[in-house]
Formats: sequence, C-alpha cells, structure tokens
Amino acid sequence: MLLETAMRHLLIAPALLVLAACGGGGGGSTTPTTPPGPVTVDIPPSITLSGWGSTTGGGALQAGGPTLYVGDLPNNDEARAIVTFPITGIPAGATVTAAELRIVQEVVQGTPYASFSWLAVESVDLEATFEAADLFGSAALSVAGALSPFTSALETKTLDVLSTVLADRTAARDQTSLRFFFAGAVSLNGVADRAGFSLPSGDPTQMPVLRVTYQP
Repeated sequence: MLLETAMRHLLIAPALLVLAACGGGGGGSTTPTTPPGPVTVDIPPSITLSGWGSTTGGGALQAGGPTLYVGDLPNNDEARAIVTFPITGIPAGATVTAAELRIVQEVVQGTPYASFSWLAVESVDLEATFEAADLFGSAALSVAGALSPFTSALETKTLDVLSTVLADRTAARDQTSLRFFFAGAVSLNGVADRAGFSLPSGDPTQMPVLRVTYQP
C-alpha cells in the first residue's frame, strides 16, 4: 500500500510541473510581441524626371543635372525647376508619418533673395516624361510651401512635404514631383538673379533627397 502511494506521487509530480510551466493548465500564456519601430529612408530623385528650364527657352530645357536653376536669366526669362522622387518603394500598407524635401543650394548668381519674395514649391503631376510644359504650362496639384531658410547661404534647404506625399499615395501616383521657383516679378534688370541647386548623378552627399519616415 505504501509502495502504491509512493508510485502515485512520483507520477503526479511531473504532471504538476508541466501544468505549472503551461500557466496552470488554464489555456497557457503568450509572450507579447513588440511591433516594429518606425523606418526612415532617404529616397534619391529620378534624374531623368528632374531638371530646369526657362519661359522662352533662353535657358534650354535641361533634364538631369548637374545643377537646377530658379530665378531669372540675363535675358529676363524666368527659370523654374522640378525634382521628382519615386515613392513605390514605400510599402503599400505602411503609414507615412513624416516626409521632408532636402536640397542643397550650391551657387547663387546676382541677388535673387533680394529680388524675390519667397522660394515657392508646388506639387505637380509629371506622369512619364519631363517637358517644358511641366515647368510653366501645367496646373499645380497643390502648393507644398516654401523652401527654408530663405537666404543666399550655400546650404541644405528643407520643406515639410508630408501632405504632398500622402496625397500622391492616396491618388496611387508612383512619384512625388515638386516644382520650385522664386515668387514675385522678374527683376528685368538684364542680370541673372538665380539660385542653383545641386543634382549630381554621382554624388549622393549632394543629391536632393525625399526623407520619409513610415510605420510598417
């Protein structure tokens, strides 16, 4: 009898240990998973869909780099530029929480920051090609804002473009295209008053970027 009782105890004890490890047999427990943190990426521009040009072709349409000019030219033509960023690399189900344009001003000729009032940026639908009409003929989708700081310093200028990127994603566009120009009347002084922004195809440190943060 004593032997049988001892054997039962030996059999029951391991079972109790297993139940304790499983949470007492009440359905078990799960280890909570930590959701992935936000991801920040710098998206380089599409070189062939970026460039600059002037109202009458005094500065011939320049697709690609190395410099994007905005302002006016010696013949008093206005110069504008477009930078396009592909956004298909952002996961479809991700929530974009921040988006910033970062672009390097590499040269200033004349006095554009005294001649004009602000450096405007618009969202445009460039579609598949870059044409002169995209600079002056097409209507803007929205006004994205103004590049900052508004100074002649050779520096990186920025603009929050979150609303623009969100609108492009909602509309199922493959890219975000930003048109920028100095707002205000052309100076008509026969001197170039323009700023040049870097678009080198081989130097990522000087390349414009669309810095996007998203939650997977």
